[in-house]
Amino acid sequence: FEVYWNVPTQQCLRNYGHDFTRNLKTYGILVNNGDKFQGEQITIFYESQLGFYPSILKNGTWVNGGLPQAANISKHLQRAAEDLQNTIKNESFNGIGVIDWEAWRPSWNFNWIPLDIYREKSKEFARKQSSTLNDKEIEELAKHQWGNGARSYMLETLELSKKLRPSANWGYYLFPDCYNYVGKKPADFECSEKVKIENDKLSWLWNSSTVS
Repeated sequence: FEVYWNVPTQQCLRNYGHDFTRNLKTYGILVNNGDKFQGEQITIFYESQLGFYPSILKNGTWVNGGLPQAANISKHLQRAAEDLQNTIKNESFNGIGVIDWEAWRPSWNFNWIPLDIYREKSKEFARKQSSTLNDKEIEELAKHQWGNGARSYMLETLELSKKLRPSANWGYYLFPDCYNYVGKKPADFECSEKVKIENDKLSWLWNSSTVS
């Protein structure tokens, strides 16, 4: 396997004269020239850097439609294409492209506190469209709409990235994840069967990703 360095250490070179690039290359670690955060080896896109990513801020403000099922994906993809081509100007870029979207998760069950606001707002969104349904039916509709919207946003953005920079390896940061960050015994840090089952439902994402 290969190890990539994706830390903005160019500030260390500029402010303190410490050349991380030289040291890292000594150990065979791949790093962008000049310790740049976005470069020829690896480029990462945060939520505000690739298209119009829908999210809900901590203060309740809806950004770019708030929910993926309520957002304008056509407008997003048009802007994403512009952002990607402006950031990665080399059409032959063959490094790693990372999309880092962390405001919500495509799996309904993984949007727990504090991300549960997306489940609540999705149910409100569904109720406005189908006010005659009962609570259970509203939740099922919300889950369906959420799943379709999230999948469209993530998958179509990934496919667009692959189309525009086909020589690169593309994928999403933190996918897959086992969400096993805390525990008191070794078994607590294993990937639970419940999480494995949910991750398997994201086969559409794994099949489209080209980085592993």
